[in-house]
Amino acid sequence: LLAGSRSVVTSQWAVTDDHTPEILYNLTQNYMQQLSPATALNLALKAYLQSAKSPFFRHPFYWGSLLILQKEP
Repeated sequence: LLAGSRSVVTSQWAVTDDHTPEILYNLTQNYMQQLSPATALNLALKAYLQSAKSPFFRHPFYWGSLLILQKEP
């Protein structure tokens, strides 16, 4: 943000390569449809939770670490 980005996707803890790419792919697709970064992440997380292959992977450990940091308008 200090370097001039309007928003940054970050993680609160180390994430796995098993599930995070799916979420980030959906986030990117949503963002490219002119949605706000926060809305794009929200929809990507909802899609992930609906498509999770097991209730085990719906645990927040697998998706709860992702955040959008934005500059105030």
